[in-house]
Order: sequence, then structure tokens, then C-alpha cells
Amino acid sequence: MGVRARVARDLLERANITGMPLRAGLHLDVTQQALADATGSVREVVARALRELRSEKVIGSLGDGVTTLDFDALDRIASV
Repeated sequence: MGVRARVARDLLERANITGMPLRAGLHLDVTQQALADATGSVREVVARALRELRSEKVIGSLGDGVTTLDFDALDRIASV
């Protein structure tokens, strides 16, 4: 499983832990370094994966953290 898929899976897991409904606009307070640590990668590679997910409108950025935009796409990516 590539870093992009591992990042997507980690974001889904973090979203589930919040107990909030999985919906577009859910904000997750997570740093690139925390995602790198959780996915066994380095911050620079995670930053590239996040940039790809943002360009595909799967996630957005709002200050610190990640805002989910498309949970179905995150799920598909995490399953690769």
C-alpha cells in the first residue's frame, strides 16, 4: 500500500474516532508530521500525498489540519 493510500486510511480512522458524522467539511486537527509518523513515512512524502488529495478535491486545508471534502473518494483511495 502506497503512502497516499495509507494517508487516506489514517484520515478516515481519525474521522471515525471523532464520533462526528462523516460528512464533507469535517475538520481534523492533524499535522503532516503526525500523519508521517502514523503511516511510517516522512513529512515530505506525506506533504506530496496531501497536495495530490487537495488537487483532486478530496481534502482541503483550513489553518492547521485537514478538512474532508469527499469521504467516498478517501475510502476508494484507502482501499488501493
